[in-house]
Amino acid sequence: MRAGDEVVAKLRRHGGSLAVAETAEGRWSFERPVWRRSRVSVRDLGTGTDIATFRYGWTGDGTLEMSWGGRFQWTAANFWRSRWEWRRADGTSLARFKSRQGLAKIEGRVEIEQTAPDLLVLLGWYLVMMRPRDSTFDAVAATVGA
Repeated sequence: MRAGDEVVAKLRRHGGSLAVAETAEGRWSFERPVWRRSRVSVRDLGTGTDIATFRYGWTGDGTLEMSWGGRFQWTAANFWRSRWEWRRADGTSLARFKSRQGLAKIEGRVEIEQTAPDLLVLLGWYLVMMRPRDSTFDAVAATVGA
């Protein structure tokens, strides 16, 4: 991720659903269990502890529950689900994501409305990045099941 010409964050996939995120604030891993795509585990790589769990709703929206008790809502900001945002429990918008999928890559823009933790910004991009993969998986599963 860039702010102008400066690289401010990195998110790298390591096969399957595992990704490692890195900023000046810390390093985290995001991963979904193979057969349980309804949640994402968030681990602090500095301490090796699980610090949060994201749970998907049936529409792709979801809730991030932090180990310290905080909660954040992930919600679609438009009908086509090309725009997403993180909100506090009181509905205050923290960060908005706009994505565009090409043949070989996904690109987009993140707008931070208030001081959003780096972890939310990177997890949000991870969720955006995984959507096309999930759609492909669902299409293959439906074809095999038919």
